[in-house]
Amino acid sequence: MNEKEFSLQEEDKEKIKSAVKFHNPMEITSYTLPKNMEVYIQEVLGEFLLECHQEHMIDYLKFCVDELLNNSKKANTKRIYFKEKNLDINDEQDYNEGMMFFKDETLLNIDHYLEEQKKAGLYIKLILKKEDDFITIEVRNNCALTKFEKDRIDEKIDLAMHYSNISDVFANVLDQTEGAGLGIIIIILMLQKIGLSKDNYHIISTDSETITRIELPLNKDIQNQINEVSKVFAKKQTAIPIFDSSFDKLQDLLNAPRTEETQVTDFFTKEPTCAFLLLSESCKEHKDCACVIQAVKLLGLEKIRKIFTPENEKIRIVPVTEQLKKLWKHDYHVAFVAYNLVQNFPPKSVLTKEYIFTIALIHNIENLLVAVATPEQKAEVIQECLAQNISEAVVELFYTENCFYKYDNLISERWGQSPLVNAAFSYLYQNDPSSTVLKEIVNYIYFADIIQCYKEKSVDYYQIKKNILDTFGIDSESKLLYIIKQIDSVLKD
Repeated sequence: MNEKEFSLQEEDKEKIKSAVKFHNPMEITSYTLPKNMEVYIQEVLGEFLLECHQEHMIDYLKFCVDELLNNSKKANTKRIYFKEKNLDINDEQDYNEGMMFFKDETLLNIDHYLEEQKKAGLYIKLILKKEDDFITIEVRNNCALTKFEKDRIDEKIDLAMHYSNISDVFANVLDQTEGAGLGIIIIILMLQKIGLSKDNYHIISTDSETITRIELPLNKDIQNQINEVSKVFAKKQTAIPIFDSSFDKLQDLLNAPRTEETQVTDFFTKEPTCAFLLLSESCKEHKDCACVIQAVKLLGLEKIRKIFTPENEKIRIVPVTEQLKKLWKHDYHVAFVAYNLVQNFPPKSVLTKEYIFTIALIHNIENLLVAVATPEQKAEVIQECLAQNISEAVVELFYTENCFYKYDNLISERWGQSPLVNAAFSYLYQNDPSSTVLKEIVNYIYFADIIQCYKEKSVDYYQIKKNILDTFGIDSESKLLYIIKQIDSVLKD
C-alpha cells in the first residue's frame, strides 16, 4: 500500500482478516507520512489488534506506533539535511555540528525535505504480523543507524527504567538536540502498562535499514477459551447443512432412470458439505476413504440414495443465499485450484490429485457450519459454555472470527473422517508437519486458498510466503498471474 487519500474500507478489513488467518504480514509504506496516512495506519493497527483479540492494547500501541513512525520520518529527514549541508552523518564532529540546527531549520522548510525524501526513495514502513504465539509490530526505514543515534536510543531505554509515570519523565528529561527525547521513554512506560517490558522492544540496524520491533504475546486465555468453545460446537453438530436447491438437484439425479456414477461423482465434487457427509458415510465401509470418487464407488448409487433422503436426521436443508453461495463457491474453487496445482507441480509422495481435490473441497467445513448455525444451536453452545465458566462474549467471538480453519479436525473426527483427513486438518495453517505427505497436502491447499484469496483481492502478492512461492517455482507476480490465467481458462463454476 502506498500514499493516497486513505480511510479504512471493507476491502482493507478483509485483507486484515486474511493476514491474521494465513499468518501473513500486513505492510504499509509511505515516503512522507502525511496526516491522512497516520490516521489510516492507526485504523489498520486497531482493526488488526481486534482480529488478534488484543483490544486492551490498542490505545497504548497506537501511541507507540505513531511515535516510531515519526522517529523514522525524522531519521530520513536527517539524511537529506546532512547531505545538503555536506556533512558526514557518521563523523562525530560533523554529526554534532549538524544536529545544532537540524530541528529548527527542517521545521521551517519541512515540505522541501519531505519532497527530497520521496525523491531519494527513503521510506517509512509498518509491518504487522501474527505468529502462532505472538504478534510482531515493526517500523522500518531504509537508513542505517549511526553510532551516535544508537547511543542516544540505548541511553533513553536505560533511563526509562528509572521512571514509573509519565509526569516524572516530563519533569526530568529534556534533550533539545534530537527533540524532547521523551518518545522512547514513554514507549517503554506504555509497554509496561500492558504487562510488557523493554525486552519486548528491539532495535535492529542493518547496512540498509533500521528496524524497530515490538513483540506481543498473544492473549492465551482468550484463545484457550475459544478452543473449548470449538469443542462444544463440534459436539453439537449432529447434522450437515445442504442447500435446498442442491438437495433437489441431487434427488433428481439419483432418481433418474439412467444416472451414471460419473454424474453423481461430478455433483459431489461441487458441493463441499454433501461431499463431507458422503465421505463420512463411506468411512464406515473403508476407514481410509478420503476421495469423492472412491466414496461413490464404495457406497454405490443405492446406498447414496438411502443416505441422501429428506428423512435422514444427519441432513439439514438450508435456503441458499448469495453470501452462503459465495462461501461454498470459494471452497470449490480452492479445490479446483489445488487439483490443477497437483497436475502442473506433481507431488514427490504417492498423493493423487483426486485426494488433494477432496481434502481441499472440505477443508473449510467448520466455517461452513458456523455460517448456518441456528439460534437454537448457538443457545445450546452458550448454555454449555456458561456451565464451564466461559463467558457469552467469548462464545460470540468464536462465531464472529470465522474460525480460520483452526478446528476443522474436531468436526472431521466427530464425523468419523479418515485418519488422513483428520491429520491434514490438524496441520492446516497451524504447524509444519514432519510427514512428507501431510506437508504436501498443507502446501497445496494453503497455496490454492491463497490464490483464491488473491483473486478475491483479500491478499496481496507480497503477503504470500516466499517458501511456498519457491515450492511452486514462482519468483514474480507475473508468473503467479500466468498460473491463475491457465487455471481460470479451464475452471467451470
